Formats: sequence, C-alpha cells, structure tokens
Amino acid sequence: MKENVDEVFINAVFRMTALIIMSEGNSETSFMLKTICCGFLNHFTEQAVSNSIACWEWILSARSDLTLQLFMYICEAWHSSKDRKLGIFAQEISIPNPSVYAKGDESHLNLDFVIPHNLMIQFLEHKFATFMFSDHDIVDMMYHLIGQTLHCDSLVRDPNLSLSFRPIMNRSLGAVGVRFRTLSLALRLLQFKFANDRNANDSDSLSQSVYQKRVLNCAFEYFTESALPPTQSRDNLREDISALIDFFSLLRVEKTRVTKQNDQVKKGTDRKGELKALGTRLNLLFLLVWIEIERLTIWFSPLKLPTDDPKFKKWPELLSSISNFINQAQQTKFWNENTFLAWQICPDLAIHLPSRFKYHPQILKELRMLVRNYPHYVSHIPEAVNYLCSDMEDADSAEVMPVLTWKYGSPCSALKLLFSTRSSYTAQYAIRMLQSFPEDVLIFFVPQIVQSLRYDDVLGYVKEFILWAARKYVVLAHQFIWNMETNAYRDEDKSHKDEKIGELCLKLVEQIKKNFSPEQAEMYRKEFDFFAEVTSISGKIRSFDKGPKRKAECQRLLKNIEVGGERKGCYLPTGLDNLWDEKKDL
Repeated sequence: MKENVDEVFINAVFRMTALIIMSEGNSETSFMLKTICCGFLNHFTEQAVSNSIACWEWILSARSDLTLQLFMYICEAWHSSKDRKLGIFAQEISIPNPSVYAKGDESHLNLDFVIPHNLMIQFLEHKFATFMFSDHDIVDMMYHLIGQTLHCDSLVRDPNLSLSFRPIMNRSLGAVGVRFRTLSLALRLLQFKFANDRNANDSDSLSQSVYQKRVLNCAFEYFTESALPPTQSRDNLREDISALIDFFSLLRVEKTRVTKQNDQVKKGTDRKGELKALGTRLNLLFLLVWIEIERLTIWFSPLKLPTDDPKFKKWPELLSSISNFINQAQQTKFWNENTFLAWQICPDLAIHLPSRFKYHPQILKELRMLVRNYPHYVSHIPEAVNYLCSDMEDADSAEVMPVLTWKYGSPCSALKLLFSTRSSYTAQYAIRMLQSFPEDVLIFFVPQIVQSLRYDDVLGYVKEFILWAARKYVVLAHQFIWNMETNAYRDEDKSHKDEKIGELCLKLVEQIKKNFSPEQAEMYRKEFDFFAEVTSISGKIRSFDKGPKRKAECQRLLKNIEVGGERKGCYLPTGLDNLWDEKKDL
C-alpha cells in the first residue's frame, strides 16, 4: 500500500514539474513549486526524495528564472523536516533490553531513516560547487540554512540542573555519515565566506564566529555517546568513513587558518583570547575525529589500511601531517587539559572520553575528581556513576550520597557495583536499579545475581533482593532455586559445599519455598520432579561410550519420561519458552 502511495506522489510531482516547465507565467507556479519541494515530507522515503531531487534538477536546467524561488522552498522543506523530527533529526532509539536480542528483533538496526537527508545533502554539496562563483545569493541561502539548522544550545547546561540535553541530530553511529557531510558543507561555506568577504565588518566577523561555534558544537555532540560497534553495511560504513576523512581534512584547514589569525592578533586583546579558546576546541575535536576514523577503519578493514581504496587514499598523508600533534597525545598534561576542556564544553562529552581512548588512566583520574566535585552535572548519565563509586570506595561518605538520585543504567552496571562496593548508598542504588527491570530481563542475570552473594556478607541487600524477586515472579523463583542449589556445592556429587555462599544459598532456597502459596508449591513440586528426572539421565548414560551408543541410550531414557497430564505446563529452566506437553517435544 505504501509503495502505491509513493508511486502516486511521484507521478504527481513529475506532472507538476512538466507543467511548470511548459507553461511560463502560470499563476499556480508558486504553489506547484512548493508542492514539488515540500511534498515528500509526507512520504519521507528514499524513493520519494530521490525523485523530488530529480524534479529540482529538471527545473533548474529548464527554468533558471525559478532558481531562487526553488531554493527558498528547498530550505523550507529542510526546516520542516527538522521541526517534524524526520530523518537525521529523528528521536534516538534507545538500546533495547536483552530480551529483544533473544527474540531476534533487529528493528533497532534499521538505518533507512538517514537516507533522505543524505540525498539532500549531496544535492546541496553539488549545487554549492555549481553556484559558489556564479550566484552568491544561493550560497548565502545555503549558509543561513545550515547555520539555522545547527542553532541549538544543546551543549549549554544550567549548572543547577542535571537534565540531559536534546541533541540537534540523531547520534546513532548509522547517522554519522550524514552528520559529518552536513558539517563538511558548513565548513566549506564558512571558509568560502572568510575567503571572499574581504570587507567584512565586525558584525559579520561575530556572525562567522557564532557559526564556527555551532559547527564545533554539533560535531562535539556526536561524541557525547559511548563508542559503539557499527551497525551499517560494509558499503555504507566505507562511505561514512570517507565523510569523516573529508571533515578531518577541512578541520585541518580550519585549524591552520585560526592559528594564522591568532598569530596576527595583538596579545592582551579579547580577540586573542577568543582565538586561543577556539584553537583548543579545534585541537580536541581534531583528536576525537582522528580516533573515530581509526576506530571505524579497523572495523572496516581489521588487517591493514586499505590504501588502494580511493576513499582512503589521502588518509596516510593526513596522518603524516599531524605527527607532532599525535606525539603530544603521549603527555600526561595533554590528557588532563583536554579532559577538563571536554568537561567545560559538556560533561556528557567528558564522561564518554574513556570509551574512545582505551580507558586512559589519566582521563579516568581526572574524571573521578570532576564527578566527585560536581556530581549534579552528570547524574543523568548512568555511566558516570562508576567515577563516583570507584572500586576503592568501602565506606559510606557524603561524596557517595548523590548516587541515591542517579539515573538507572543497565543490569550489568548494577551488578558491577554490587561486586565492587561496600557502601550502603551504592548497594541501595544498585538494588533499586535491578528492581526497575521486568522479569524477562532479570532472568538473563540470575547466575550473576547469585554470585554477587559473595560480596553481600555485610550489607545483605542482595539476599533481600532475591527474596523480593522470588515472591514477585514465580518463574524467577524457580530459576533462583535451580541456580542456588547448583552453586551451593563445588562438585557434581554435592559432597563439597562452597565455603563462601554454600550455606547461604541453601537457606535462601528454603526461605523461597516457605514463601510459596499452595498453588505455587504444587507447581514447584511438579516442575522440579520433571526437571530432576530429565537431568538424571546425564548420570545414567555416563557409563556408555561417547557416540551412537550414548546417544541411543539418551533417546531411550527420554522416551520413558512421562509428560502431559499432571505435568502439563512443565518446562526446563534452560528453555523457558518451551512447554513440554507431549512426548514429541522430548
């Protein structure tokens, strides 16, 4: 049905385009132009946008007198896509819980949403190259279009608030290419302005300075998330790396230009300070983009740099030109200064630096100090709690108390805290985090929760959580009983009890059983009788040689197990989705 709607729209757009070209002076030209430029917003697909762009090209070649009006409506369409949060401006998809992966749902990997804006940026890049020396009005429209697109105070935070900002563009790795193609166009427009506005006044210089900051802020915004593996196809990843290399090349030109400007300005002036601050920001962005290109290139070609690929041909040359800069990155002072600068730009940016720089010890040290001094700046970032509650924290203190109001993270982060802390504040936060997850997520972490009892000998929060979860979720109760009965002993014959948690596990098992209602107790009896009969087979076939004989004996014993009837609804703890109601299941 959607394909039919798109086909109707495309036919209508081409008909209107032909009508505009054939009938000059038509009173409906303006309305049709707007429809041709903005109509695809209701059909925001690759097919609709690519055909709309074909119509724009047709009009530009056949009706050059409509160029300015056409670009006005193209700019309007771009701004409308931002207002409607379409494509690159779409709301970010949160990382799903583990049960999504277990069910094979890959909807979160769909990257088609970025294609329409990618096509539009390619069109604008081509038209900039066409009009840069022939029509400055069109160039000015593009300049203001990109400048208004990047206008957002996303990296400006009220220090009294701990709310996360709303990004300008989608920060997923699949959208990295479109973001940096947009920023590359922005830098080309900016550098064109600097090169051609010889008689620019102070107000123009201020405007260009603001434009610079917006470009840098939008680039920094991408790095306010942890480094994740790429989800795009190999061909798309290649194109995205190429977009980053182009941006890196333009950034190097911008860095050189700012350095020359700084050398020409007198010391002690406000402009000197602004240029120095801009230079340090450019250095940090330079570093981040360089590392991102290296990281994605390794994913693309793990064995060697594909220098024979045209997309990567200029990368070795760019690397050799920044060898001095790379050598600076070996110094402790370099990391201290850049970590603090990242914190000043946006705490979210600083918190995610370690994931990009191999958890450099100097970055970690600086972040611990910053997070402990200013916890309210980052209490909305789950990953930041690790710097507040370090491994060395073994007592309650005022420094750790803010953890009680921290945003919840993943079950893994909660378990990590339980394994490493002796602070009651941290333990309470971790337990409340686990309690916030549904049963289908917690069930993946039952073994780890049981093992965290080893570190719960003082506080007892894990013990209370297990009892709470077992009372609330019957399936979880079965899982905890099965796992604790297994982990209470160190051998298969159950002759050597675990010295640390063996006795505690058996006591918890008994406590869980006592909390069962009569119906739950009956279900437990049927389930575990069935489970014991199935698992006992492994001991019975041990005397048979591995191979066909052992397999045949196993199948014979499985056929003798009674299923259905009273045992209807029974399942194995290792396969909760399979109810064994018939012998064919066995």
